[in-house]
Amino acid sequence: MKKKLVNPIFIAALAVGILCVFLITKALRDLKEEKEARIQQEEVARQKVEQENLELKAKLEAASKATPTETPKIQTRPVVCFKVPLQSRTEVNRVMVEMREYPIEMIPEGSFSEIKEVIGKFTVRSVDAKEPATSSKVKSIREIGGMSYRITPGMRAIAVPVTPINSSGNLITDGDFVDILLSEKDKGGEFIRTRIFLQNIKILSFYASAETEQNAGLQKTAQDTATVEVSPEQAEGLIQARNMGEMSLVLRSVKDQKTVRTRGFEKSELASDLGVIQSRSKRTLNRLADEQKEESAKSEAEEPQAETPKESDQKSPEVPAPDSTKEEK
Repeated sequence: MKKKLVNPIFIAALAVGILCVFLITKALRDLKEEKEARIQQEEVARQKVEQENLELKAKLEAASKATPTETPKIQTRPVVCFKVPLQSRTEVNRVMVEMREYPIEMIPEGSFSEIKEVIGKFTVRSVDAKEPATSSKVKSIREIGGMSYRITPGMRAIAVPVTPINSSGNLITDGDFVDILLSEKDKGGEFIRTRIFLQNIKILSFYASAETEQNAGLQKTAQDTATVEVSPEQAEGLIQARNMGEMSLVLRSVKDQKTVRTRGFEKSELASDLGVIQSRSKRTLNRLADEQKEESAKSEAEEPQAETPKESDQKSPEVPAPDSTKEEK
C-alpha cells in the first residue's frame, strides 16, 4: 500500500519543482530584459548628447577655419559656458564657468550673458566642459523647490506632527525659530510631565492644515506638520519622542538665541498649587532683567568717549557691588 503512494507523491513533488524552476527562470529573464532596456535607453540618450556635441564642435571648427573670401564674417556673442565637467546637484562657483564666444545663430535658448547670473545656482543634470550654461541646466534653490537644497550641510530635515492648538496659533512661518516641548504620557495615556525638549530649532517648512472631519458627530481637527532642521543626533531624539507623547512648538524671538534650563512641569504640581507657575515665571523674568542690565552696563563701559575726559573723569568707573540681599535666582 505504501509503495503505491510513492509514485504519485514523487510525481507531484517533481511537478512543483519544475514549476518553481520555470517561475524563477521567467522572473530572472524579465529582470534581465528590463535591465537591458534601461541600459539601452541610457545609451541612446548618451549617444544623442554626444552627437549634438560633435555637431556643435564641427560647426565651431568650420566657423573658425572659414576665410573672409569663402564666407562672410560670423557674428558672435559671449555666453557663459562650463569650464569643467560637473555632476548633477553641484553648486556653481566662479572657477567652474567661463565666457566663450558663440555664433549668434547657434546660441541655445536660455543661455546667460554674465557669469554672476549662474553663481550660486545648482546643476540639475551632469554637464560637460565647454557646454553652454542654460536655464534648463542650472537653477536656483527657489526654482528647484526641493527641500534638500535648503538644508545646511551636516544637518537633517525631519517632519514633526503637531496639532494646531500646539503650534503657536498657526503664527509660525518658514524660517522661524522655535522651541519644541514634549508632553510625556504614562502607560495609560495620561499626560504626566511637560518639558523643553529642543531649543532654537529652525523651521524649514510649516504646513497648517485647515481640513476637519466629522467623527461621531464631533469635529476633529487634522494635524499640522512642521519640517525642522536638526542635527543627526537631534533627529534620533525626535523619532523617540514621537512614541513618548505629544510635541508642541513655541515661537522664539529673532533676537533671542540663548539656551535656558528648566526642570519641566509635573502634572501633580499643577494640580496641587497653581502659584508654582507664577513663582517660576517671576524668577525667570527677574533673571532676564538682571542679565539685560549687566549687558547694558557692559556696553556703556565699552563705548568710546566723544570728548576728552577730564582728570576727574579718567578714574575707572565704579562698578556697583552685587546686592547680597537679593534672593538667589
